[in-house]
Amino acid sequence: MIGKRLPAQTFLILGLLLTLFACQGPPAYRGVVGKNSDDQSGKTKPDTDNSKDTGSTDKSDDSTKDQDSKVPDDEKDKAEDESPSPDPKPSVPTIGLKELPSYDMARCTANNPSDEAGPYQIKNPTSSKYKVETDHFVARWNDGDGVTVNEAKIREGLNAMEKARTFYITKVGFTPHYKNRSPKYKISVNLSDKGYATGSGTGDFDPEMWVNQVALDHGGTLGHELAHTFQFSSLGLRNSKYVGWTWESHANFMAYQAFNDDTNCGDGVLNSPQLHYGTSKNRYCNWLFWEFLKDQSCYQTVNDIWDKAQKPDAPDHINENPLTILARNQKWSTDQLNSVFANWALHNATLDYKNGAQFLERFGAMDNTAQGPRHRRITRLQKIQDKVYAVPSYWAPQAWGYNLVKLYPDQGATSITLTFKGIVQAKAANTAFGDYENHPVAIPNPNSDWRWGVVALDSAGKRRYSPIIGGPKGEQTVEIKAGDKSLWLVVMGSPTEIQPLVWDQAYYTTYRYPWMMKIDGAMPEGLQANLPNPSAKGKRHPNGGGWVDDKARVDATVFVGPNAMVLGGSVTGKARIEDYAVVKLGNVSGNAVVGELAVIWHDQAIIKDNAVLKNNIDILGPFTMSGTAQLLADGLLETNVSKGIFYGTISEDTALNPKFGANSTEPSKEVTAPPVYVWP
Repeated sequence: MIGKRLPAQTFLILGLLLTLFACQGPPAYRGVVGKNSDDQSGKTKPDTDNSKDTGSTDKSDDSTKDQDSKVPDDEKDKAEDESPSPDPKPSVPTIGLKELPSYDMARCTANNPSDEAGPYQIKNPTSSKYKVETDHFVARWNDGDGVTVNEAKIREGLNAMEKARTFYITKVGFTPHYKNRSPKYKISVNLSDKGYATGSGTGDFDPEMWVNQVALDHGGTLGHELAHTFQFSSLGLRNSKYVGWTWESHANFMAYQAFNDDTNCGDGVLNSPQLHYGTSKNRYCNWLFWEFLKDQSCYQTVNDIWDKAQKPDAPDHINENPLTILARNQKWSTDQLNSVFANWALHNATLDYKNGAQFLERFGAMDNTAQGPRHRRITRLQKIQDKVYAVPSYWAPQAWGYNLVKLYPDQGATSITLTFKGIVQAKAANTAFGDYENHPVAIPNPNSDWRWGVVALDSAGKRRYSPIIGGPKGEQTVEIKAGDKSLWLVVMGSPTEIQPLVWDQAYYTTYRYPWMMKIDGAMPEGLQANLPNPSAKGKRHPNGGGWVDDKARVDATVFVGPNAMVLGGSVTGKARIEDYAVVKLGNVSGNAVVGELAVIWHDQAIIKDNAVLKNNIDILGPFTMSGTAQLLADGLLETNVSKGIFYGTISEDTALNPKFGANSTEPSKEVTAPPVYVWP
């Protein structure tokens, strides 16, 4: 490794700074002196049943090029004009890591609060004709609510919530609803046959839930909505445009603690790890970061994000951001927070958690990519020259997103040397986006920075972590041992200033952080020797060289790019399947283009005419894109659409709304400048 030594005080970031946390314990890892080179706001928001609710945000839950490593001269000149690469500042310190220690429940719960003594009353008792009570809950309904389940079933659901409530208070240590307040009310559970489930509260802090009777059988749902009532009563994360995703992410984290068999969609953040952490696309499914913090430093670190957030009586509470709160609570700089995120990403590579065995069973290893949504887990790099590789621009990580690259050591290699170069961008490539929804108030500078490291997993299940390196340039050598089973490179986008996202922020307003790597002694996934075919039976398509499974129907006139796959369904006419796109099911025809990281995996999905489908897209339903419609960013197709250009989920409402792109005919120019990949 090459570089300069930094002051000793900069290494205080190590081990998540456990000594600053409420629960004391041995540091999780040590510092290493290394070398480096030069509901969108938590406001009232309708849930699945569109009923009254004041806290949560639940909802039912290159047309011609195949690689972008070569940029046309005119684009290159433009990019260089817009994003000059100044001399980078010195890198942040490297950080040495150890394997994750076991979570100590006894230590971490020693100072948790006790429950609040009663009495607990029913609020507005006369407003409901029928009521079933337990110590802290009351199920209630009236004649017109369609409730048909018997009292035994209702009590079963209430008792499950009683147990979850006790766990949240005594084990998780979340502040009880009526801490030091009187009077205290039972949590109203409004039953009906409508919607599904909602939890939050009424008034300033009174907890309340709205539950379809069928949800009484699902503990994870009840635990999730109950968690929303705790969030609501904390008075934290209210009214800010940056917090909506946190309500859902944290509620799923809480539900998993109480109903440990329900890992729900926790692998969502693993399946599209390059996305900005905090994107509302993954709002239900990115709770593994909270799990990591809990494993490292006890629940209180997570709880304090709510308890120590500015409350509604503080004028600046409307600008609160959960990750800024986390850094503030722990007295972390942005550099330190970035390194904590990078540590988490490295642990994700091998699911190094206290409950890692369960996650491995439920989510599969990171190289288990056969299922549709797992296709994007491992980033495929593009070869620029001998031993030099670059991330495709559209796959580059956003802030606190990361690329996971599996490395295959050369025969007989005893070490791998990695030399990193980040593509520094000095300013936004565009700041004028027109009159559309979901734009941030202002576009910050890119503040380009990265974190990267390597983790090795041996045949006995033991991990070896390299130092984490920050900055636009760096180098390190990693030892290869005889018993190593797998080797993983992780590269994270980590801008030097926190860049919070607004709810469903438009993709083209969010920076990506492209990078290059020289790898001596190994090959990255997709370019290794003896690369297996994507499926047992199939062949390379004559027009483009991509893989076509024998189950799929693909016309000779269709283009299938060298890295694309058609594993099922039909592709006809002059359609193009480009980049790393996958068609598993469905029908693509006409002059339609499916590219970048899109995956189609519904047998009744239709992409036809001149429609374009690109980027981090999953087509999961029986919907049709036709005409000139384009979906160009992370999102879902939830309705039929024939025109417009969209950058997120296309619903029945957004498909007709000009502010979401219904009348657009030209793609928006992004804040991210096209990267120019030149080595060194």
